[in-house]
Amino acid sequence: MNEMTLEEKLASLRKEKGLTQLELAEAVRVSRQAVSRWEVGTAIPTTENLVALSQIYSVTVDDLLNGREELPAPRGGGKGALACRRSGRLKPGGADPGSLRRRAAPEPAGGHP
Repeated sequence: MNEMTLEEKLASLRKEKGLTQLELAEAVRVSRQAVSRWEVGTAIPTTENLVALSQIYSVTVDDLLNGREELPAPRGGGKGALACRRSGRLKPGGADPGSLRRRAAPEPAGGHP
């Protein structure tokens, strides 16, 4: 399957939403010409504009930049295995997501010192 380029995705998503370039430009607060340049590939949206576009189109910025491929279910990689987004292969040694949360320091038993 051929992956769409960013400019193809931007044009396709805009048309799926039934928006004109002018309507999209007004929503993102850029010129219609900027939208046109994004869609023909002569310019790339800024990070701020990619975030706005992702919200308008109800997709993630990652979907815009990398496609909508789904990760395969883990295949016996055990706890902490991570799937590579492109190849689907498992990579051992990933951090346990629970260990990444910040833990509040316990309060002193006798109140404030």
